[in-house]
Amino acid sequence: MTSRSLILAAAPALLLSLAACGKQQEHAFDATALDVSPVSVSASGGMVSPVGPAAMPDTPDYAALEQVEDPARVLRFLASALYDGRWDDAARAWGEGEDAQKLRARFGGDDPVMLIVGEGTSEGAAGSIYYSAPYVINRAGQPQENGTIVLRRVNDVPGASQASLHWHVSSMDADT
Repeated sequence: MTSRSLILAAAPALLLSLAACGKQQEHAFDATALDVSPVSVSASGGMVSPVGPAAMPDTPDYAALEQVEDPARVLRFLASALYDGRWDDAARAWGEGEDAQKLRARFGGDDPVMLIVGEGTSEGAAGSIYYSAPYVINRAGQPQENGTIVLRRVNDVPGASQASLHWHVSSMDADT
């Protein structure tokens, strides 16, 4: 079986739908009906560029968890881990405070978890930088989940732990 390291999937139509919905409103589209192919989303410019299966790396991008430049790279790592059912790796994307068993209970099952993430925005506050993006999760036979995922990293401030200086998932809240 071919390992998929990049399953951050989105389509231009999906991004437009997510942007039009607003962060707190219920998403009025069904991502399962879209013909979605794997793509790469740039955190800086929101550009969407197709990436075919042949271009996907065979191994997980663990270096994504140690870098400070690109929060979307952590999202690609997370999407890949969820899709492949690598719960320990998915927990690593959260950094401190999350464990594999909780993630498996939330997302687990026999079918892959497809994480679809729209374009995000960055903002700074009190020594930290936050990156927020709308998401959709599709799992076979289960209702679609829509929400907002927030990544955080601490600026280089005195007393900051090494782990807090890197991008990590801070929250992933489903819309209610």
